[in-house]
Amino acid sequence: MNCLPISSKKSRDFEEINTLLSSSRIGVALNFIQKDIIKKAIKNPGRTFSAKEIATDCDKSLNSARKYLNDLTKHKILALTAQGKTKLYIALSNIRGVLEKG
Repeated sequence: MNCLPISSKKSRDFEEINTLLSSSRIGVALNFIQKDIIKKAIKNPGRTFSAKEIATDCDKSLNSARKYLNDLTKHKILALTAQGKTKLYIALSNIRGVLEKG
């Protein structure tokens, strides 16, 4: 059982992920939006992201959102799949390991 208050645990998790990103060669090359996607992906392995979702949430064009997601796919942080004509990007379960190696 975890006795830390929820806010302390969230704060510790956030700092851990920030440290991981800042010490990773991959993390240094990413923008704020991509880092935010990674934080969400680490917390929810298997979660799917769409370009439309990122474009809407981050007030960016669909092309920019696709580029951000495709870059994360190249770094093996997300995996590309399709649902009909919609491309979806799935958060992989080994993101921490990828960042630690990269």
